[in-house]
Amino acid sequence: MKKLLGLLLGLTLVFSCAEQKSSAIPYSEAQNYFLKNDAKESGNDFIKVESKEDFDKLFGAAARMGENGMPTNIDFSKDYVIVLMTKPTTKTTDIVVKDITKDKDNVLITYSVSEGAENSYTIKPVKILVVSKEYDGNISLNKL
Repeated sequence: MKKLLGLLLGLTLVFSCAEQKSSAIPYSEAQNYFLKNDAKESGNDFIKVESKEDFDKLFGAAARMGENGMPTNIDFSKDYVIVLMTKPTTKTTDIVVKDITKDKDNVLITYSVSEGAENSYTIKPVKILVVSKEYDGNISLNKL
């Protein structure tokens, strides 16, 4: 019994002292913006935006009536934006972020893309993530 208790105590100590490789990053999603028709293609699945000027080149405000109808306020002195995007499509598309983690100087975004019904028009699906500059780093994606 004493050996078992000692083993459990030892394992608990080992696991509690183990170094975490990555940590979760808090973020929010910006709402009520639209991608401008003249926004330049980046050729990537994401764009990192660090200034209001650069953000305004890509997006316009899309205020709507009712509660939560105003575009999300983004303070670029404290935050930066990661824009996830897909290729233009005629299908209803949802970009779902599973998590964002940081490992040293790298920010890893794990996400998935689901497609639905066919539309009679083409869209360019985007997801706008607002992240504190405290968690700045090189962006990499893990598409599930």
